[in-house]
Amino acid sequence: MQSQLSGYYFHPQVLTLGILRSHAVAFEISKLLDCGLDKESLAILVSLCENGVNPEALATVVQELRREATTLWN
Repeated sequence: MQSQLSGYYFHPQVLTLGILRSHAVAFEISKLLDCGLDKESLAILVSLCENGVNPEALATVVQELRREATTLWN
């Protein structure tokens, strides 16, 4: 079974490898920027953005959750 993307056909394994590589690159960038996100959290955030969530609003929510967590742990 092949998938169609913008008029081109890709084997599902090729698409999966591309997605995995993209997530790996995003995680490396996240580490370089010291975002403090693990792979699972980053994957969830990317998925939310891919599904239409506003990235700026999402970043605001993450920052607020971090502030709340700090308050709870201190």
